[in-house]
Amino acid sequence: MAATTTAATGRGGRRARARDAALPRLRFIDGEEEDARWSFPSTREERERYAVFKDLHDKSFYMTSGAKFGSDFLAYPGDPILFHAHYTVRIVSWDAVIHPLVIAATTRMSNAARKNFVVAAVRATDANGENFEVRYFTMEADVDLSSNRGY
Repeated sequence: MAATTTAATGRGGRRARARDAALPRLRFIDGEEEDARWSFPSTREERERYAVFKDLHDKSFYMTSGAKFGSDFLAYPGDPILFHAHYTVRIVSWDAVIHPLVIAATTRMSNAARKNFVVAAVRATDANGENFEVRYFTMEADVDLSSNRGY
């Protein structure tokens, strides 16, 4: 316990101790306890995912998991109970290489489900990777050139 107090003092004195004391404690079945600290988002991928989620949410979209359609999110124009998803969203880093067959397959899957496939390209705007810029690219299947022409 003294090590925790010393570390808390080293981070800012009385204010840090008060902040740490205010954290709730997690108690495990075996009797151990630890501070409940929220560490999300901690990796670059999690920060990119959060940046896309926040940007779409700020644009009034609702999101759910897009795993069923091979994407990261399904984006709805309103409450998912009242609306169907209009978009499947796949998050990629700005400098990532995407194989054309992956794009074609995901686009076809989205089109078959009556949704538009959107690539959310994300890049950091600062050196430490805390702030991100998001750009969106929409893919549309060319049904006239596929075998699903309605014959």
